[in-house]
Amino acid sequence: MGANEQADSPTISREEILEDHRHVRASLEDLEKHIGQETADEGPWRDHLKGLLSDFEERLKKHFKFEEEGGLFEQLKEEAPRLANRVDKIFADHPAILAQLQKLSGGLSTGPSGMSMSVLIEETSKLITHVREHEAEENDIMMGALWDDVGGRG
Repeated sequence: MGANEQADSPTISREEILEDHRHVRASLEDLEKHIGQETADEGPWRDHLKGLLSDFEERLKKHFKFEEEGGLFEQLKEEAPRLANRVDKIFADHPAILAQLQKLSGGLSTGPSGMSMSVLIEETSKLITHVREHEAEENDIMMGALWDDVGGRG
């Protein structure tokens, strides 16, 4: 199946979702590494963080669209109704994560409305934690469904 045929597929596979999650984790690791670096020159540090956050926002928008429109989670809700509320909650969390990211990006200016470097580090760390918890919940939902498919049904 070619890359262009994915849109014709009725449901995105678990493997495709997990691969996308690996890309999100790599972006989180880049952010975490950057905020952990000490620097005396705040300007380039802010510029680099701005680029990382911009790239991460684009990654997350694609990731969320991939999940919401890919059909896998809707299929999981049908096949494992006990997971439906959890799926709905993670979908409802997508706009909150993007709003948190946009607020953080808005704080990068060096003017009076900008956040201090220590606040940027703290807020970026909160974003990283939020996204990791969100991704862990998504993975847990998929594993719960897999357990139903493989181990839980007799």
